[in-house]
Amino acid sequence: MKRTFAAIVFVLLLAASALAAPPKLVVVVSIDQFPTDYLTRYDNVLGDDGFKRLEREGTWFVNSAYPYATTFTGPGHASIGTGHTPSESGIIGNNWYDRATHARMYCASDPRVDPLLPPSADAKVRDANRMSPLNLDAAGLGDRLQERDRASKVYSVSLKDRAAILMGGRKAWGAFWFDPRAGFTTTTYYRHRLDALLAEFNKTLPTRLKAHPSWTLDPRTRGARVTDPESLRDAKTDRYGLGTSFDHPITSMEALTYTPFGNELVLDFARQVIKRESLGADAHPDILFVSLSSNDYLGHLFGPDSWEAADAVVRTDRQLAAFVRELQAKFGANVTLALTADHGVQPIPAIAKAKDPAAQAGIVDFNNAQSPGRIEVEKAAAQTLGLSAPAAAIFWFEEPAFYLDFAKLPANVDPEVAKRAYRDAALTIEGVSDAFTNSELMLPEGASESRHKKAMRLSFRADRSGDVMITLKPGYIWKSSIAATHGQPVPDDQRVPVILWGNGIVHGDEPCRTREASPLDVARTLGKLIGVDAGGAHSNDLNCARKMIR
Repeated sequence: MKRTFAAIVFVLLLAASALAAPPKLVVVVSIDQFPTDYLTRYDNVLGDDGFKRLEREGTWFVNSAYPYATTFTGPGHASIGTGHTPSESGIIGNNWYDRATHARMYCASDPRVDPLLPPSADAKVRDANRMSPLNLDAAGLGDRLQERDRASKVYSVSLKDRAAILMGGRKAWGAFWFDPRAGFTTTTYYRHRLDALLAEFNKTLPTRLKAHPSWTLDPRTRGARVTDPESLRDAKTDRYGLGTSFDHPITSMEALTYTPFGNELVLDFARQVIKRESLGADAHPDILFVSLSSNDYLGHLFGPDSWEAADAVVRTDRQLAAFVRELQAKFGANVTLALTADHGVQPIPAIAKAKDPAAQAGIVDFNNAQSPGRIEVEKAAAQTLGLSAPAAAIFWFEEPAFYLDFAKLPANVDPEVAKRAYRDAALTIEGVSDAFTNSELMLPEGASESRHKKAMRLSFRADRSGDVMITLKPGYIWKSSIAATHGQPVPDDQRVPVILWGNGIVHGDEPCRTREASPLDVARTLGKLIGVDAGGAHSNDLNCARKMIR
């Protein structure tokens, strides 16, 4: 009996030793505008210690994709931080029309708070930085950790305010973002504003700018598989004097953020937060969210098929390699890292057509009453409704929705009939794939609904979304002032990497790597590692990549 008991104790102790202790620091890195195919397209020019190390030592879910339609920065970062869809979090886009205030609402706007800025900052800069998670209606991973352990610290850093704020959640100790006119900042919403760090770091900005007088093509990038002839440069966007081909002169802090060097600002600031706040230094697990925005800034200007996009991938790979080395040197086996992206990107339509004249690609313009697409929609809707002239009932367009003014229509026109007329009119425009009324999306899901309709349901909130929701075909983008963009329920925009690495993570086998996954799974999976329940109805535990936790 004693021998049997001893054997049982031995087995239990052996099993316990195989269990992983919870990490002391969880780091979530989001690369803004980073489609999955970048990791395969540029595989031959990536180093061994960045993305490849994370893939080699951790688990890369190669079939990861967002399930919803509005693939923009705000919804993406809210989904990463909370594990909730836009319909659950309320962050249905970067902007929407607010029916209560009769004005455009920015996803991170909060006029009640004050930014921490130098006295020299003017009113315009101050108003532009009045931000908080006021509009975020879902609890995040950091919020759940704060509810369990108030001594745990949660910080978030990005160039973009909405990225830092929405990933960090409603109870973050601090969220920091970058205004080129003033440096890193935060607002009075947050308890821990790190005033001294802000002041000291921002003093270094002139020196950092001088260190990068131009952006040149990295020698390693020259081996990338890129087709980007100079003849197509007029399809790209010149902003802040960068030009549209290498070498790109950097003459301002705004220009610097539109190069890969902007990521260095964020990572260096994150390093200081780790150091100053002693993250991962005790038994209370901490979380640090980091979003690298420069890939998105430059991707909009030059497009995903450009030498610039390739060079950004190569340089980001090197930046991540250094960051991961430092994390492991400092924390050893006590750190877990998740890497993902808020959305992908589609090719610049003009470049897609130049490469393949038969390609289905173009631009859809509903921006204002004089836009060709909007004029055609109004005409078609009027004909359907039997009106003698267009009613001009579309009073607001915010990607991807029409907001209708029913007062512009005759009193005998039923609003539901009007919405269906505008829906059907939108479907006549080249490039439009599907359109749905808000009433349709409020009905129970049907058994044979299209993939686009299911995706739009996950992006829809009745109090914030428009009256008619529209999706575009692959290759088509909304008209804007930039060359390339995203925001559709198409593979180029939805498919992004999810990679888990570090404490509590195993190298997943093939069934694990190829299972369906999404960035919404990050919050739930990491929550399991630190003992909290995070995520919404569409967030899954990627348990095939997790070790059991003590």
